[in-house]
Amino acid sequence: MIGIIFNPKAGSGKFVPRMKAFLEMLDAKGVEYDYRETQKAGDTIEFAIDMADKCSTIIPAGGDGTVYEVINPLVDRDVRIAILPYGSGNDAFASIYGFDYPDEKVVESVIRGEDVMVDCAKVNDKYTFVILAGLGFAADLLVRFKEKGGSYAKAIPGLMIHCTRKDYKLIINGEEKSYHTEFMSAFNSGFAGGGIKVTDKSSIYDGEMEMVILKKSGRIRRLLNFLALSRKKLEEQPNVDIIKFKECTVIPQGEPLVINMDGELIREDEMNIKVLPGHLRFAAPVKD
Repeated sequence: MIGIIFNPKAGSGKFVPRMKAFLEMLDAKGVEYDYRETQKAGDTIEFAIDMADKCSTIIPAGGDGTVYEVINPLVDRDVRIAILPYGSGNDAFASIYGFDYPDEKVVESVIRGEDVMVDCAKVNDKYTFVILAGLGFAADLLVRFKEKGGSYAKAIPGLMIHCTRKDYKLIINGEEKSYHTEFMSAFNSGFAGGGIKVTDKSSIYDGEMEMVILKKSGRIRRLLNFLALSRKKLEEQPNVDIIKFKECTVIPQGEPLVINMDGELIREDEMNIKVLPGHLRFAAPVKD
């Protein structure tokens, strides 16, 4: 049986007809499924736990936050996952299936039964993420989007002008480093912000992650970084450090951390990240 957890509020409700069409495709193929719609906070996690005992595949239908809420209770369960990209940011979906992968192919991925093993990471031994754990700009942007309303597009210009730099101690690959920065984020696939490719050095299958840090930057340097990011050349900028790792710890030299963890806001005194190579099982993309 397939489990489907749909967030009907994703995309301001615009995906409701698409979800209906997806279920009709399953019906036409005679696929048995357990379908749930979330109504309140906590529903996604509750549904995922309940489905894990009877469903071989569970499909979060929403954005990266919905995927995050499904993955966390399932990370140590033998359950396969597929994704329907029904959110404002769909970086988890893009990391595995790409951008041109219609719902019809998601159905085929689930039915054919092929698997692909994907890296994820554990934070402080209690949270699991598959895309990124972002500090500074990445977290501030999510705070504005989730807690203050508006959109990513409207929030970015103001944040670019009024970014706040903070001090961090980073323990990575057995070495201690200090940074005064407005951006420090751990990436698994290199994607962020709804399909923006921050670094090409990342692979969701290589057993490692990349810590991306922007060093000294004023407004002009920040603008140059933003332009480089739009051209997928951020990693070539002189003020960017990219460090591969399997475990690292970020210790703030001041107030506690606000973390953008796969589109969800987490607050912690510090952040220890341990990469779990090939730990999540996904329905693999089908080949034409």
